[in-house]
Amino acid sequence: MKIIPIGGVGEIGMNMVLINSGGSSIVVDCGVLFPPFQHLGVDTVVADYKGFCDTFKNARTLFITHGHEDHVGGIPYLIQHCKPKIYATAYASEVIKARCRSVLGNDFKIDIKVVKFGDKIKTGNFEVEYIQVDHSIPDSSALFIRTDEGNIFYVADFRLSGRNKQPFLNRIKEIRNESEVDILLSDSTNAHEESEALSEEDVLASLDSYFKKAKKKIIVTLFSSNISRINQIIKLSKKHGKSLFISGANLKIHLNIARSLGYMEPDGGCIRPDSEISKTAEENIVLICTGSQAERYSSIVRLSQGTHSLKINKDDLVIFSSSQIPGNEKVIMETINRLSEKGAEIVYSDDYGVHCSGHANRKELREVLKNIRPKYFIPMHGEQIHLKYHVGLAIEEGIPEKNCFVLKNGDEFNYDGDKAKVKNHYKFNRYYVDSVTGELIDDVVIKEREIAGEMGLIVLTLVIDSKGQLISKPQLLPYGLSKSAKVQEVLSGIEDKLFAFCKKRPKTEHLAKDIQELKSQVKREFRKAYDNKPEVILNFVEME
Repeated sequence: MKIIPIGGVGEIGMNMVLINSGGSSIVVDCGVLFPPFQHLGVDTVVADYKGFCDTFKNARTLFITHGHEDHVGGIPYLIQHCKPKIYATAYASEVIKARCRSVLGNDFKIDIKVVKFGDKIKTGNFEVEYIQVDHSIPDSSALFIRTDEGNIFYVADFRLSGRNKQPFLNRIKEIRNESEVDILLSDSTNAHEESEALSEEDVLASLDSYFKKAKKKIIVTLFSSNISRINQIIKLSKKHGKSLFISGANLKIHLNIARSLGYMEPDGGCIRPDSEISKTAEENIVLICTGSQAERYSSIVRLSQGTHSLKINKDDLVIFSSSQIPGNEKVIMETINRLSEKGAEIVYSDDYGVHCSGHANRKELREVLKNIRPKYFIPMHGEQIHLKYHVGLAIEEGIPEKNCFVLKNGDEFNYDGDKAKVKNHYKFNRYYVDSVTGELIDDVVIKEREIAGEMGLIVLTLVIDSKGQLISKPQLLPYGLSKSAKVQEVLSGIEDKLFAFCKKRPKTEHLAKDIQELKSQVKREFRKAYDNKPEVILNFVEME
């Protein structure tokens, strides 16, 4: 048996793992990674699905644990290179279809089968059982995977503070009475978290207290898929006689999915159309909006910048009902500070009990380890520190250290029914979804953007004749560089050197042959003066 994480270990996001047994393969999840804030102009990061499909030609069955973007967001890009059979619960299935429409338009084909909890799907050498768990999105699953070469328990994102805790633990005990668990793969996101988990009831009570105290508008930003939290806001809006408005396309998509599946709290008419917000008294307005991670074009960011149709005023209450994804702390705080400058009262989820995590804390992870008692353990879904914390828990619960494997993306974990080892490593590229075009760009483009952002940009314009010979002196136009006299002097000197270089070239050769050398000359000369190499764009203008 082989287990190969394509993404999701050593990082938060891009969860995807391939499992091979007896010559057949399955894939669990196919998510995206949300980029660090410095990757300007990028929405999400995806795996090299063409390379994946070409390398693993028999991996054409995909099992989805739940509908979060970091578990399903890559599917529209995967199906452009292969056509997998997809198994998913009802909510995840609708999210997948909505995501495919967003990326591919309405003209796409997808082979997706909706499964129910307790279903056991047989494919190749695998039997995959869906087991319901609690998480921050409806219809979340753990998978028990049976094969001739060993059994795997895959516990993706989960918590033990909801109504499915006891049924989940009971099913674990039933499975352990039937068979051994050879390998456990488990969510590690909160493996460092010692504090007691809040319940949804705790959060509801806390939110209620803020609704009572609010003087003006109430703005709640959260993950669009957190239907239980949205239902709480609906309940409180009805209780306090508020008008509820929704801002954010993704939020409206999830509301429509939840409503169609019967997961929505009846709103009793409190959800009002956008056109009414300007006619509603400020003290009666509740707004649920996107942007809990301060995504660049999200509603909460636009509210903080003053570009949203609704304006933030003194004594407005802004509630961040979400956890901060590691790496997003800086941009979230920048957004909070802008809102605070406008006079809003800010409520943090971590400090004020207005959010409960969808991920198990140390106590809950320990309970799962104690009940499953696997032979081998592979922590998943977390940065390096989270994985190591989780291994520490496993060792405390009696799993030998040599049986715990902290993998890297692309590592091939091999298990022969007795012993396990990492044997091979696969290297796959990653691509970035451009915010403007929606097209995939590679590391080279990202590097160019980073250089341009850090060191500036120079456009080199060469006016040439039909034979590719220089007509006039080269022109350098700087962007993102100092406008000082010294810089202008340096640029003028570079123009003179480029002009001399072009005049010495053979008259029979087109200047286009020397594109790289021309760019390098600009960078070299600028570095002599400033120890800095700006990005260079060369522009030919041909004159007749």
